[in-house]
Amino acid sequence: LDIAASVGLHRAAAKAGLDDPELEARVIAEEQQAWDFNITGVPAMIINGRFLIPGAQAPEVYVNALRRVAQKSRTPS
Repeated sequence: LDIAASVGLHRAAAKAGLDDPELEARVIAEEQQAWDFNITGVPAMIINGRFLIPGAQAPEVYVNALRRVAQKSRTPS
């Protein structure tokens, strides 16, 4: 809680977050997803739960990826 307070967070809010079982479950699920995608560093973006863009990329990379994902979602499987 000292660390949270040192960066400007309210102690009570930080404690509530640390004690929240739903938040804990969400963090564990996201950590598992990172393992599943073999993410070993940040930044890393997962789009639609399926597509990984690793590392810092130029804005065009994100635009192109989002366009491709949108196109795939419109195309019937």
